[in-house]
Amino acid sequence: MAIKSILFGSEMIRAILEGHKICTRRKIDKDISNRFDVDSDGKVVAYIEQATGDSYKPEVMCKYQPGDILYVRETWDYLEGWKIGDSGIAGQYFYRADGDHRPVSWRGPWQSSVHMSREAARIWLLVTDVQAERLQNITVEDIRNEGITDDYKTYSQEYLENLRTVSYPKVFAAIWDSAIKKSDRDCYGWAANPWVWKITFQVCDKPGEK
Repeated sequence: MAIKSILFGSEMIRAILEGHKICTRRKIDKDISNRFDVDSDGKVVAYIEQATGDSYKPEVMCKYQPGDILYVRETWDYLEGWKIGDSGIAGQYFYRADGDHRPVSWRGPWQSSVHMSREAARIWLLVTDVQAERLQNITVEDIRNEGITDDYKTYSQEYLENLRTVSYPKVFAAIWDSAIKKSDRDCYGWAANPWVWKITFQVCDKPGEK
C-alpha cells in the first residue's frame, strides 16, 4: 500500500462528499497509441512495455495504482483556537467546498490545495481500479460516476453557465476543458480525444483509524 495525494476542486469535493463521484480521469502526458497492453478481459491496463537492454518490462505510467490510498488535497485554511473563540483547542481546519464558515474577521485568502499537508486532509480514497482509455469513450454511467448529477447542483454557475439543457457528454466536455490550459487543449482537450487514465476509487478511513 502506498499513500499519495490527489487534487480536486471544490465542485468535485462536494460530489465526493455527497457520494456521487467514484472515479476521475487524468490526462496521459505520453503518446501510448501503440504501446499499451491489455489484460485477459481485453481491458487496457495501466502500463506499457518499456525496453530495457535486450528485454522488455512493464513500466507503470499512472502514478496511482489499485491498492493505493490517496489523501485529497483541497482549498483550505487553518485558524488557531483563539481566532475562532475557543482557546481550549489548538485550532480548526476549514474547507472552501463547505462554504466560508470562518469567523468574519478572519476571512482572508484561502490556502492553495497544492500546499495542503497530509495532516490537514479530511477525505481519504482507496484506488480500486486503473485503466487507460480514450476520453470520448466515456459513457453516460461513467459521467454520472464522475459526479455529474441529474440536476447539476454539484456544479457552480460559473462552471456550467447555460449548459443545464444540454446532454451529459457536453456538460462533461465543458468541465474537462475548463481544467485544461487553453494552450494544451489541442492535445488534451475534449475535441482532441486524448488517452486518459480512468481511476476508480472509494472513500475509506484514514490509515490507522477506524
